[in-house]
Parts: sequence; structure tokens; C-alpha cells
Amino acid sequence: MFAAVLLAALGATEPDSDVRPRAPGTVQAPAVRALLPQDEDWSAADAAAPAFKHRSWGANGAVTTSLGLDARLHAEHFQNESFGAVPGGDESVFLRLTPWASVTFNDRVRLYGALKHASVGGRDASTPAAIDDPLDLHQGFVEVALGDALGQSRNDLLVRAGRQELHYGAGRLIAIRAGRIMRDDYDGALVRYRRGAWVTDAFGFYGVEDGDDVFDNGADDTASLSGIYSSGVIEGLNVDLYGVRWRQDDVANSADASETVRNYAGLRVSGAARGPWSWDVEATVQFGTRDATDEDIGGFQIGGRVARQFSDLPGVPTPTLEFLYSSGDDDPADGRIDTFLAPAASGLVYEDVTQPLGPGNLAWVKASLPLQVGSRLRIAPYLHAYWRVEDQDALYTLFNTPLLSPGAGEGDFVGLDIGVTARLTLTEHLSGFAYAGQFDPGDVFSATGRDASGGSAILGLSYRY
Repeated sequence: MFAAVLLAALGATEPDSDVRPRAPGTVQAPAVRALLPQDEDWSAADAAAPAFKHRSWGANGAVTTSLGLDARLHAEHFQNESFGAVPGGDESVFLRLTPWASVTFNDRVRLYGALKHASVGGRDASTPAAIDDPLDLHQGFVEVALGDALGQSRNDLLVRAGRQELHYGAGRLIAIRAGRIMRDDYDGALVRYRRGAWVTDAFGFYGVEDGDDVFDNGADDTASLSGIYSSGVIEGLNVDLYGVRWRQDDVANSADASETVRNYAGLRVSGAARGPWSWDVEATVQFGTRDATDEDIGGFQIGGRVARQFSDLPGVPTPTLEFLYSSGDDDPADGRIDTFLAPAASGLVYEDVTQPLGPGNLAWVKASLPLQVGSRLRIAPYLHAYWRVEDQDALYTLFNTPLLSPGAGEGDFVGLDIGVTARLTLTEHLSGFAYAGQFDPGDVFSATGRDASGGSAILGLSYRY
């Protein structure tokens, strides 16, 4: 059924002009400034575009180059970090740098490379390599445009092979990591095909392990990610269809190794329903097996966002409601695993990203009120409430570390986060951001003896060229 719908949609429209196809899940993104720098296309930009974004070389301009940089510097304070798993206060300063360069030959072959560096100072808690890693390779791939072999625009078919980063849709299943954490990357290949308003990726990748030394990040052949992700437009609505397979090796004992396979099938629909309203709803089912324990895997996740903009009021208030519900596993002894686990979630940060790493057995609702103050400042106070899906479910910190074991604590209410975020546009490339909030724990922590309450604050700068 999935394949039939996809093929029918791809055959319904004709190719557009000769421009690089956008990544799936971003069909409404600007043609130039894309979410992922490697998907930017500056070839049609006017003279006002930043220097070095599209430079032609040689008499006939057969070679073109582009340069860029993502940088982030921020200071943060946490009290009782990770729901009190790290007691007391902790102050840290984080620096993250990602320079990149692209060279294209005859609009046929492109070489793309990016480095990444992350460092942290003043932090008392542990520092995983994902937040404290010297210079390393982030991306390095070759891309070939082959659309003319199908009688279409040359850039309607792209093949990329090498180290790459991935982000699809709203990032609920596969996303770049954000905030203090370095962006994720993978070793493998993808094929991107465009037909009219539809863009489809078929991909296969191994994970990449973050080392703690210079240029030591290597492929992790114990984990692989593959699938098909397609985005397009049907009757004015943005539609994403996808099927993904995530395989991980498990060590059952010292002499035997097996694997866990999780498969995902999902549908995302988003767009402007009418006038000032916008919305985004996504549902994903999970199924598979864990060989080591002979268990079946099930589960599902549904998430969404609804917003209404009042452009006629001061501050252009945009009341927004977001939600996510993931299945839990209330009986660990029934021979079935039903806790939903996303293969590459973005991580819980305080900048409009609310998909935690680790098993997704939390349900949450977030209400916010973004306000525009002048042309440069955007402020968004919010309330964010969390529940444990099943009272036997564990809770997890970042990096899948158990925070509360299954059955620990009482009740289901995890707590309420009250805070405000702000972003100030300083220049075309530089912006400032800030966050302040307070977490008040619910009855899940009442019997643990842990002080899970605490305030936190972040202040920083973000630069993108």
C-alpha cells in the first residue's frame, strides 16, 4: 500500500526547473538557506548573497565553490541536572564549530567536506565525547547528479556517498542533534530523486562513534540505519511517507552476539489549514525483534503541533500547542518490548526542540506563546508537562542512561517545566539566544529521596555563514 501511494504520487507531476532538489521533509524551505548546509543551493542567488557562497572559476565557470560556518558559544547553569541525577549546581561554557566547503565540477560532481569541534569548560559532571571532542571529520562525501540519464533535469537525481548528516521531517525520528551536543553523522550513501513536488531519499548508513581525540571518529558497524523517506504536496498539504530499518548488535553473552531490529512506518501531514492556522501531525508505528531474548518489538508514537497567529495584535502572538505520546512497556516479563525508541532523536534542549534521546516512554504537552518584539527579538514563555506512559516504565537521561529503573517512584506525573526562551537577531549571520526555567517534579519522584527540582539558564551566541 505504501509503495502504491508513493509511486502514484511521483507519477502525478512533471519535473520543475533545473535546481537542486530539497531534502525530504523541507518542501517549503527557502531555496537558498536550508536546514542542512549541504542542501543549500546558492546558484540562483542574487548579488546580495554573502561572499563566497557561489563563486565560479575558469573561463566558462565549470568549477564553483561555496564556503560556510556554523558556530555556537553558550554558557549554562543547571541545578540538579537530569532530574537530580547530578545533584547540586553546575556551570559550563560550551563551544561548537562546524566549518564546511563545497566544490562542484560542471554541475555534475560535487565534493563536500565539513569538520566539527566541541569543547566544554568548567563542567563538574561527566563530559561525553558528543559534547567534548577535539577537531574531527563531520562530513565528507562525493555527490553525482544523474537526472539527465532519465530524461529529466540533471539535478533531479543525486547520489551521495561518504560521511553525512541526516535530518528528516520535524526530526521526531531522525534528526540532527542540537544544543550543547555536536551534530550527528553517518557513513554510507543515499539516492535522492525528485519528480515535480515530490522528493524521495533511499539511504543506507552505519553510525559513527564520537571519540575523545583528534580525528578518531570511526564507523560503528554494530549499528545501521536504512530506509526510504518521501515528501511532497497533495491538495495543498505537505505529506511525508517513510519506512525505516534500524539494526543494532547486542551481546547476549561473552561468546555470542545477536541483533535487535526495529522497523518504522510513518505518515506526517503538515501545512496551513486555513488563514492564520498552521499544524503538523505525525504518526509512527514500530515493530521488530530482539534475537538475544527472543522478544517481539511493538510500539507507536504520535506527535503534533498546532499554532494560530494573531497578526493584527501587538507582538503578533502565536499561541502554540505541541504534544507527543509514545508507547511504554508496563510488563517487562511478557516477552514483548513495546517502549518506543527513536533511532536518531535530536535530544531535549530548550530551543523549540522537545524530542528527548533514549526510550520515548514519556507523554508530554507543551503550551507556548511566541511574541515578536520589534523586528529582531522573539520571546516565547511556555509550560511543559510530562507524564510517564506506564508506572512500570523507566525514565532516561540523555545518551540512554537509566535515570529511574522500571517500577521506581510512584504515580505517572513526572513534572512541570515553566520557562521562557528568547532569540535576538543581531546581524544577518549572528543571533543571541537565552533560556530560563524552573522544573517542579511530580509524584514519580516522591518516593525516591531525590531532589529533582531545579532552575536552569542558558545564554549564548549562534553564528551561521
